[in-house]
Amino acid sequence: MEGKSVGERCSKANTPGIFVSSLSQANAFQAECSLADRASGLPLADVRLIQKQESMRVVDEHIRNNEMYGKHKQSIKAIRRKRLRRNKKKKESLKFTKQARKEKRSRVNQTIEELQIKLQRLTDERIQGQVSHEQPDHWRNKLYDQEKAKKSTIYRAPKNLNRNNLKSLNCTAADAFLGKGTFGTCTKMLYRDLEVAVKSYQENVTRNCVQWEASIINLFDHPGLPLLFGYCLEVKPFLMVMQFHGIDGNSTTLQQVSKSGMLLDIVEWHRIFYEVADILLCVHKKSFLHNDIKADNILITKRNKCIHPILIDFGKCRRVSQAKWYKLDKKQQEKYFKNHWHLAPELILGTHCQSFASDVFSLGIMLSTIYKALQLKCKVLKTIYRNSVSPNPASRILVKDILRQLKHD
Repeated sequence: MEGKSVGERCSKANTPGIFVSSLSQANAFQAECSLADRASGLPLADVRLIQKQESMRVVDEHIRNNEMYGKHKQSIKAIRRKRLRRNKKKKESLKFTKQARKEKRSRVNQTIEELQIKLQRLTDERIQGQVSHEQPDHWRNKLYDQEKAKKSTIYRAPKNLNRNNLKSLNCTAADAFLGKGTFGTCTKMLYRDLEVAVKSYQENVTRNCVQWEASIINLFDHPGLPLLFGYCLEVKPFLMVMQFHGIDGNSTTLQQVSKSGMLLDIVEWHRIFYEVADILLCVHKKSFLHNDIKADNILITKRNKCIHPILIDFGKCRRVSQAKWYKLDKKQQEKYFKNHWHLAPELILGTHCQSFASDVFSLGIMLSTIYKALQLKCKVLKTIYRNSVSPNPASRILVKDILRQLKHD
């Protein structure tokens, strides 16, 4: 048996009536061949060779009869060449896609680098444009002019008033004096027989700054915001004329009310805090930040036998897109933490710019100060101010949530 040739073995294995598939060895053929080989004692290698030859013969026969590959006669080599061409096209298309992605990624990286260079240049120019801290008497006013000049867009131009229509009251200067700020003083006067609050700006304040602040106030329409009559810009000092708000002819702030004990009812304090939050929400809906919320900047006026808050002093107001970054050294940070404790800590430390969250922090500081000073007993107010003064700006409560909690209390 071992001396027989391969042809003799094949002739014995090729028994009639065996079906072989067109592309691989048929199960029936393999089974019968294996039985025949076992009976004849053929080695396994010869059996596989016989199976391969028989499979190739059957495939060639099917190709000739056009049973597998259609009308066009193709050989195995032609099919392989076609498959190679198809794979080559796929590789070329994949290579082109990778190249396109690489080029797009390089363009994006180049754009990012250009924007970073531009941002660094603008930052350097801003730092160089600031006044050195060696001149403490003038750097605030100069920075004020520089920053306001950048924001000199007039959103809603107020009316230009005639200065001659402003008359002094028949009272002493002390009684007419309402308050003093960083950039001017406020006095009580008469404008066409109406009591008004006139803000007189310092000599170093520019015309654009006055126009910008007046246009911001004129942009809002809310009962908790001052009503602007107009401004006087013909000669210095520049003037801005607003409606007078007070109680019995006297200008009263929320800070003075909290210290005097005028309001002892928790319900009234609850309503005042709700109205203050509603005013702040009105400002935020216009995409503006107040940036100076404190009890001294909230006036108290009496309407319909009830007192209502009025938010004033929009000198530091900014658009959200123009939020300010503070760049302070350690000494200045200590000074700000001591004198401007109502500002959010991330502003003083320079980790974040001005935002809605920084306004909420200032509101929470004001609430907590009044809450502790008057020893109010209200769980809702306590929860609100605790959630408002969180060190993390992202975890602070939203203004609309403050309103919702105060409304349902």
